[in-house]
Amino acid sequence: MKRSILLLLLALSLLLVGCKDRLPAFAVDADGNGYTNEETGVHYVALDFPYEAVGRGEAVGVYDHPKLDYSHVFYAIPDEDPTLFLTDDSMTVWYAGEVAIDAAEWELSAVIVCREDVVSVELFALTVGEEDAAIDEVQALWFSGEEAELPEGSAAVSRTVKLATDAYPGIYYSFYFYWYESGEGYFFAPVSGRCVAVPDNLTEQFLPGEEAEK
Repeated sequence: MKRSILLLLLALSLLLVGCKDRLPAFAVDADGNGYTNEETGVHYVALDFPYEAVGRGEAVGVYDHPKLDYSHVFYAIPDEDPTLFLTDDSMTVWYAGEVAIDAAEWELSAVIVCREDVVSVELFALTVGEEDAAIDEVQALWFSGEEAELPEGSAAVSRTVKLATDAYPGIYYSFYFYWYESGEGYFFAPVSGRCVAVPDNLTEQFLPGEEAEK
């Protein structure tokens, strides 16, 4: 019985390796900042960190390091054209288009607020038709608001804010909302260091239920 199980596992492993070997090969740029599908010639570069894939579809290509035991697998993004957008295991968005992606210009369909745990858990969303003013304020504040500094110490509440648009249904633009016991709220992006203070009326939108009473 054990021998049969081992043979089955070996067969599955060989099948997975065979599937990987059949994926189109990707070549990495000399500077490491982009990849090219060697079958199609399409060249992809990573969008900045705030952009992330909503989900991950089937594997469409792989870069195998010639010397190290390392592979970078690329996947389609559901609801996006794979000749323009791909993702990977880190949910980075790889883009092949010529027109710059600028979330500041997006017509937002929703502002989604999540709690980050082992997985991202959606808590609630500000949606078009119900919270239009709040959605517009979030977008304007983040991209055009005056720079601020985070207070010292840890935030009492930490949430991920994801901007969504129907123009790119498979992509989010994300940053953080921090709330402190002092009553102050902030939007913050760790990589860029951008920080803006969130006014009280908008802070209340991000602290529904019992947290709004703190």
